[in-house]
Amino acid sequence: MMKIVTGFALSLLVIFAVGCGQPVDEQLEQQSQSLSNVCVEPVKLLRAHSHLYYGYGTFHKLDYLVQVQNLDYHKEVVVHRNEGDGSWVDVPLSYIGPIGEGCELWGGVDEIMTHTPEVEIAVRYTVNGQTYWDNNGGGGNNYRLGRDDGSLLTAWPLLVYKARACDSYFSGLIDVRNIAYHKQVQVHYTEDDWATYGTTDAFYVEGPNPHGIEQWGFGTANFADPAALRFAISYTVDGQTYWDNNFEVGRDYRLQPYTPSGRYSNTCCSTMTATGAATFTACSL
Repeated sequence: MMKIVTGFALSLLVIFAVGCGQPVDEQLEQQSQSLSNVCVEPVKLLRAHSHLYYGYGTFHKLDYLVQVQNLDYHKEVVVHRNEGDGSWVDVPLSYIGPIGEGCELWGGVDEIMTHTPEVEIAVRYTVNGQTYWDNNGGGGNNYRLGRDDGSLLTAWPLLVYKARACDSYFSGLIDVRNIAYHKQVQVHYTEDDWATYGTTDAFYVEGPNPHGIEQWGFGTANFADPAALRFAISYTVDGQTYWDNNFEVGRDYRLQPYTPSGRYSNTCCSTMTATGAATFTACSL
């Protein structure tokens, strides 16, 4: 199935707005408010991704991205998951880094060698002797993911899934909520802190999945230095533009080298932020 992006007039409008003097970073700051980190709940599942992979058997792999309010230094964040046989296990998450004022990003990976067609999860956050839950509103309505569903986004309409720069080629995948059929997804990138920049249209890959999420891809060879590369994603649909700028206005995504090859990747939010490295290796290239 082919997806049709928004028309030429919208593209001209975007190019005109960017090219007539207002820096892209100012646009990001003004237009990203719907995606800015506000941290209104003590704990919130941002994304869960479910897929199968094959090694010595078939494995069900899940990776999680969770936002918590930083209520104290000492805390525990876990995913509470049904094993499929009526029992439950706790999957501990690891600290990734700060996002915005008073908020943190946590993440982790879970592998199950099971034939259970669906898993049920909730997130538990314990701090200062208090326990907080994100269980999809409660009432027994925990989050549910099939064995090969792909991504579930709970809070925002788009998030970068993975990106990498290899052999002078910058590419990646984006999770996008299917709000309407006609949409435009674009990648905005710079190597000189937005003094100059490039924009490339993303393309439809697949979906929507059972959670209403499509996957879009992008690729461009128009860059020279992956260490200097910064990028953000815009998603225009139904007259509204949403931005993913790495969970915080003005922060943007940056790539960091990974070993042993020394290539650059932000696989599942493995990024280098303005304040240092925030690494999340929820999936591999």
